[in-house]
Amino acid sequence: MKGNERYEQYDLIRCVAMFFVLGVHSSPTLFPEESLGAEVMHSILFACNGLFFMLSGRFALSKKLDGPKDILSFYWRRFASLLPAFFVFSFVSYYVDFILDDGPFDYIMWIKASFRGILKDLSGGYLWFVFYLVGLTLVAPFLGRMLQALSDMELRLLVMICMIWAVLVVYLGKGTGYGFGYSQFIFYGWPFYYILGYCESRIGDSISSKLWLVATPLALIVNILLAYYGGAHLASNAHDLAPIYTIYIVGLYMILRNAPAWRMPIWIRSAVAYIASCSYYVYLSHRVPKKLIKWDEELMGRVPANLMSFVSMAVISLMIAAVCKIVFGAVTRFLVTRDPFREKMKKS
Repeated sequence: MKGNERYEQYDLIRCVAMFFVLGVHSSPTLFPEESLGAEVMHSILFACNGLFFMLSGRFALSKKLDGPKDILSFYWRRFASLLPAFFVFSFVSYYVDFILDDGPFDYIMWIKASFRGILKDLSGGYLWFVFYLVGLTLVAPFLGRMLQALSDMELRLLVMICMIWAVLVVYLGKGTGYGFGYSQFIFYGWPFYYILGYCESRIGDSISSKLWLVATPLALIVNILLAYYGGAHLASNAHDLAPIYTIYIVGLYMILRNAPAWRMPIWIRSAVAYIASCSYYVYLSHRVPKKLIKWDEELMGRVPANLMSFVSMAVISLMIAAVCKIVFGAVTRFLVTRDPFREKMKKS
């Protein structure tokens, strides 16, 4: 697979991650709380977070940056595409909260809350990923240079060490309840998924795709069983940082990347590419229809109400995102053309 087709496969991953996010936030009561059905749904859909950070790291850490000007230009371009929409939707999110409140609308309180939300996400956790992404973006030029200098064998060793650390923290420390006091390993948590995106691009194809077809559903099933039957300790981090769950996320990523989806008609491929290009704005905006549109479970039934919640959130969020793509796309292009550090950067 060469050229643009390789990058089109990542669009498929973006779309799946985006719809998984919508599923997580639109169908919280599809199954009774703490039921096996709820655990299965959560285990499948919460892969969205790991997929998102793997994609982010895949491209940010592959950049070839030479010297301070390239690094500063990288920051300028990244934050030009990341922050303007985030700032706007922080204000929009709190505006929706205030107009839904029973009390009188207070503009001063709304502005204060919005600024606080920009510094610390207070919007029910919907925008949390931006706060992590900003920090990871700042270290990306230096981390990327380090990873690019490693051999494939050294990358495998790094991934192995990261997985062992996660086993010790999640299964030994939290799973047994005894705790694990060692800390400051910088590649634990979302930073691990961030570097996994780059590592996969270098060493992922060395593992048979048929192996991933077996390992991915197996890891998902084992993770579901551990989370559901293993008690509170083993359920800890079952939908994010647990090593078995990481295998499921990486496997899903690999399956989607190597999927034969691009044998489909060009209009489907174009639709996937367009939706993928809107995904960031869907992440930012989907809380608005979630808060404003409610479906009555008692009147409609649990399954139809959750299904309509997903459909309405997806449709309205994509409509908002289509407008944002035009507006903030123009803002980003305006800022990028005025990059004070701009020099001809090498293609990654």
